[in-house]
Amino acid sequence: MDESMAEWWRRGGSIWEGSEDGRSLRVELPSEGWKLGRTAITVYAPISTARAAEIKEFYQELGELLRDEWRRSVLTTGGDWYAQVGPAQPSVG
Repeated sequence: MDESMAEWWRRGGSIWEGSEDGRSLRVELPSEGWKLGRTAITVYAPISTARAAEIKEFYQELGELLRDEWRRSVLTTGGDWYAQVGPAQPSVG
């Protein structure tokens, strides 16, 4: 982090918020003057064999982290999304 960003972080009071299960983290640098804030969200999505309830809960918590961020911050997301391309494979057995 360059010195100007570090100083902005120290002055502005950054926000660090994580989910209870440790699957997501939000770090926010608040806006200052004409500058939009900066928000980084990193996630670790449940694997495709996870229970449907676990997957639903993950996306609900992610939605809470993302709520209204686009209005006040430049938003960056990343992480391990366990993306799947194509149709789900039927289970054998």
